[in-house]
Amino acid sequence: HGLLKLLGLPKTWQKLQNFESYLSHQAKPHERLSLNQARTLTLMTGEAASCVRADLRQNVSIMAGLDPEALLQEAANTKKSWPEISQDLLGISPPSLLTIRNTRSSLEKLGYEFPERIFRAPELELPAEMSELRLALESYLSSSYGRLEELLSEGKGVSRGFVSSIYQQRFASTVSALKETLGKRFVRLSAVLEEKATVKEFTEDDYSDDSEDYLDAGIDSVNLTSSIVSAIKNEMNYLRDLFFSIEAIPHGPILGDPKLVAAKAALNKEAQAKTKVILFSRYTDSLSALLEILKIDNAFMELNFGFYTGSECWISIRGEKTPVTKFDLQKALSLGKIDGVLCSDAASEGLNLQAANMLINLDVPWNPGRLEQRIGRIARLGQKSKQVTIVNLWYPQ
Repeated sequence: HGLLKLLGLPKTWQKLQNFESYLSHQAKPHERLSLNQARTLTLMTGEAASCVRADLRQNVSIMAGLDPEALLQEAANTKKSWPEISQDLLGISPPSLLTIRNTRSSLEKLGYEFPERIFRAPELELPAEMSELRLALESYLSSSYGRLEELLSEGKGVSRGFVSSIYQQRFASTVSALKETLGKRFVRLSAVLEEKATVKEFTEDDYSDDSEDYLDAGIDSVNLTSSIVSAIKNEMNYLRDLFFSIEAIPHGPILGDPKLVAAKAALNKEAQAKTKVILFSRYTDSLSALLEILKIDNAFMELNFGFYTGSECWISIRGEKTPVTKFDLQKALSLGKIDGVLCSDAASEGLNLQAANMLINLDVPWNPGRLEQRIGRIARLGQKSKQVTIVNLWYPQ
């Protein structure tokens, strides 16, 4: 409303209460109004009509042979003329005249050019040990996970589908992301068993990823009955088996993770080709694991890159990290001081990275809207390249 006032709202429209009345009517045009509300909106419509072109003003049906002031004085006339007034109010309102909603297609019709999108989806082979890990994870989620919550909530339990999707998405990102979440679950279970934590403390953030939290059942304390103790110990045994499966991966959960190996190779290759790259992951745990693998073979020292997760923002030049603002990060990328940026979904909005012309998705979002937000960081106005490349790393299995 403040911005519209600067652009030139008519007098009656400048009052916030009147503007809110207009918005309420626009949201629910068929809702019954008081005569005072109708009078105010009628006056606002008359003022809006006086702001439009003369040829358009002749077609404004609010006039209908009546003076707007007379309409304000005659409640009956206002009520009678209201269908036409309401229609005109929605059609010639100052907000619609003073603002323009630009879409990609509308801008292209005006001659603006957007880069062509080239998609690549290299298929990564899932090692046998990781296939076994996935089966073990599915067994854990179907056979053991949630039993404790069911006992404590008298059978209500938890949303297995929701929690299962979180674990599966972490597995599809990196083994490290899955390992961190399983580790948090194990630590919390141990704390409950030792009566050092309540279930509420345990479940509130246990399943959080970097964008959403799992809501607990609201249980404040635990009475450690034999059934509860048995459920906890059983689940902890499942978790131990999962940890064993993770460590059984050849070369370990970092060097043996196909996603991390492929991402490292791509970053090194594109840096040598002078291609500026943005790498996205939903999980900061995955980004941390990627940093670990980059430190091997001095790749961390050879790459000049930025790092952004919302809570962390820095650039690394020849291995020396310097905290920066996100604006400094954008500038460093634009000036060529860094070869790319590693970022979480916190960068999928509000961060313009069109200086880069390649995007690598370490994990592909299940939500198409979130994927489009990531792509929009580079496939936008201001992109100098005719083409941008989007690389989606994925397991066909």
